Amino acid sequence: MELAERPNVRPGGLVTVAFLKAQLDEGADRLSIFMPLVQDAVASLSDETFTTAMVQVALADLHKVVIPHHAIETLLRRCILRRYLTRQYGRYSRTDTFPTLPNLTAEKQRIAESQAKLASAFVRFAKERNIDIAEKWALELISAFLNEQQIAVLLQETPSLDDSSHMNHHEQTLVAEFLTAIVQYSPELSAVLRGMLEGLVLYHAAFIPDLELTSRKFKNLTVYFDSNVVRQALGYEGEAKQTVLRETVKLLKQAGIRCLVFDKTVREIERLLEFYEHRLATTQGRIQLRQSDMTRYFLTEQYGPGDIRELLALLEINIQAEGFRIVSTPRRQARYVSAEAALQKRLVNPITKDENTQRIAHDVDCVAGILTLRKGHASSSVENCRYIFASSSPGVIREIRQWYADDERGSGIPPIISIQMLSNLAWLKSPKALSDLKQRELMALCTSAMRPSEVTWQRFLRHLTKQQKEQAITSDEMAAILVDSLSEDLLMRAENDAPDGDVDAETIDDVIYRVRKAYMERYEAELASKDQVLRSESKRAESAEQRTRDLLADMEGRVTRRAHRWARAIRIFAYGALALAVLGGGLFLWFDSRLPDGALRKVAAAILAILFIVDFDTRLRCVHGWLCSLEKWLIARFESFFRGPSS
Repeated sequence: MELAERPNVRPGGLVTVAFLKAQLDEGADRLSIFMPLVQDAVASLSDETFTTAMVQVALADLHKVVIPHHAIETLLRRCILRRYLTRQYGRYSRTDTFPTLPNLTAEKQRIAESQAKLASAFVRFAKERNIDIAEKWALELISAFLNEQQIAVLLQETPSLDDSSHMNHHEQTLVAEFLTAIVQYSPELSAVLRGMLEGLVLYHAAFIPDLELTSRKFKNLTVYFDSNVVRQALGYEGEAKQTVLRETVKLLKQAGIRCLVFDKTVREIERLLEFYEHRLATTQGRIQLRQSDMTRYFLTEQYGPGDIRELLALLEINIQAEGFRIVSTPRRQARYVSAEAALQKRLVNPITKDENTQRIAHDVDCVAGILTLRKGHASSSVENCRYIFASSSPGVIREIRQWYADDERGSGIPPIISIQMLSNLAWLKSPKALSDLKQRELMALCTSAMRPSEVTWQRFLRHLTKQQKEQAITSDEMAAILVDSLSEDLLMRAENDAPDGDVDAETIDDVIYRVRKAYMERYEAELASKDQVLRSESKRAESAEQRTRDLLADMEGRVTRRAHRWARAIRIFAYGALALAVLGGGLFLWFDSRLPDGALRKVAAAILAILFIVDFDTRLRCVHGWLCSLEKWLIARFESFFRGPSS
């Protein structure tokens, strides 16, 4: 029996996949994790002698996974070195020292029970959405999602949510919602998922031509990043992708990879930002933007032309802050690259048929730059290829790889690689370096999966445009509906509820109504909140004003009282001094020896006393007026002292 040399996890094989992850956690290397499975398959063979193909079939029967021929041969050679096996005439035989293996059934049974809990949770999750899934298919759907959207890039494939898939959009959305929910709310099930996810990466790694290379460090490797990867690292496509790219760059640098960006890639991002700056300036421009993660982010975050100009001004600084170094794109040399015209034709957009776009020119220049830097050097492994271009665009990667093999007649590793594959290769060298990276990557993919299909979105856009032309909604309302995240959520749920996934016009009308209603409710709630804030601020202002008035009244009272006390003291002193002066004058006249004695002295004293009394009254009035002026002056001075200097 001959088995295909491609990854194949059969029903029940997810237990084996998680078992590989458990072996790695116990300290085995990337190849040794398969050794217990191979030895178990060898022990199960009844023939005295056997071949690699027989071991491969036994592995598939016992453990429900297909392991490639070259990986089994490498493990069997290790058994020979340990004197567990001998080989003669291309056939193997067991020796007396072949080890007695511990029973794998108990460990796999424990893993199977934990995965059964995950399957049961998925069945309940689907049932809450009125979807019936048999428990035996629950794990298969999860496995298919992980394989098709996350893992196959290790085989130089480039799957994406837009490519053809064995899963329909409805199934992808359901699985993505479930995986997101358990990662957020169930640590126990999240650990089970993580074992499956990382186990699948390890399993697929067995199909790398030279698996032993995955344990070696990258040798003098420089990676130049495409504009789509750099944009994700800058956060132009949302926080989830930015977090993943930041951790990926960190992982690559830890693996010894130099992370660079061509200056032409920077110019490519600048042109794209200038395009958004122009379109975001008007409502019609925002409506006409092609739906993408970048468009969705700019619209939902309510970016305007001014925000884009700020991004343009800080672009190079921000790129360097994310860990990239900007370098000049090397001039191409004809002896290293010759079929550029063929590559340009391959990269033509099949819809627009535009052969002269700046995007195509950028991709061609970057690929030519990589081949020029290699100077004809060819390598069978990424670790030794020296220079490579990393992208996250499946179509571009596929066309360039095909061009390199068919038109350029190149050998070895192509000039471009998926950023996902590069990340997986770096992770395989140090799985414990960033323990959450694979799960974060999965969550980013789930976020992309939990969106309506392109067909549904375009139908929604056409319906909105029609309503806007018929003046059922304004252009501003249309723009608000497009950027509202509720639109995507409702469209996705409507698509899932439709038996064939076909969302009709009536359903779209309902979506528009609900989005407008929610928008108005949020608007009214915002107005009510602002009104409440204004009333609260008004009350606080009135309270503060009343406190100020009370404080001023108290201050004025204290000032007046203090001025009165000072004035009263001065008045008493002045009146006393005047009385003493009058009394002293009278006594002086009475006892003055120069006046004659007898009655004449008394008469003179009386006359003088009368004059002093009359003069005292006049002086008393003058003193009183002066004291009143003094009191006013004191009040003014005290008020100035307590209030401080005037502004």
